[in-house]
Amino acid sequence: MKTWMLVIVILAVHSINGVVGQVLSEFDGSKLEEGSFSYDVTMKIGERSVDYTITRTISRTITKGEEVWSVVDQTRAPAGTLADTTYMDRSTLLPISRSASGPYFMQVSYSDTGAVGYMLFRGQKTMIDTTYDKSAVLASDANLRMAIASMSLNPEFMAGVTIFEEQPRRLVDYLLRVDSKKTLSINNKAIDTYLISLTSSDGKISGELHVLQNAPHYVVKSSFKRPTSNGTQIVTKTLTSMCIESREF
Repeated sequence: MKTWMLVIVILAVHSINGVVGQVLSEFDGSKLEEGSFSYDVTMKIGERSVDYTITRTISRTITKGEEVWSVVDQTRAPAGTLADTTYMDRSTLLPISRSASGPYFMQVSYSDTGAVGYMLFRGQKTMIDTTYDKSAVLASDANLRMAIASMSLNPEFMAGVTIFEEQPRRLVDYLLRVDSKKTLSINNKAIDTYLISLTSSDGKISGELHVLQNAPHYVVKSSFKRPTSNGTQIVTKTLTSMCIESREF
């Protein structure tokens, strides 16, 4: 099992004039809403396929005296149950910490200058001690999705995304772009979404996210494709239920 810890730096890309500039206040925690979500997930590698479920809970809380957003993912898979928690600053959505326990263990703390912690899988401990000099740095899949949910998306929106992947310890540049508007049917209910594409600069990793058109732009469906030593991995997540402060289905 491979797990990717993502640390993301968002850069604005203005599609009209081609100007690229660093975003320092793109994330707005006040746009998020508390809620609970359930997703059906399918992971395919070659001819093999595994189905599992994820339950996500987003809430306002206080940890170590700080007002934060908490995202708790409970993954139920054939390999076991994984609990994965990310704490983010209530206003800026910048990461504070991430912990995971189950088939593998992870504990990471974040600051303005880097990430420190460890990951333990099958008795092998990997230390995490990464420094960076970029601002507005995010962490993990959950943190990225909360950042997207808080953005001022529109049909012309584009952003450059640089991701630090924990296991290979490398930075990967991506382009994040709103491609179109799509209406999906979830539980026989029409859901208006933006279709966002995410593509690495070398073209090897790509993904699509359908997010709610109205803020907060929570993910309704996503699909990511990346190469592995065993073949191409495709992970698809589809929302089955959602209950947030402004709506539910």
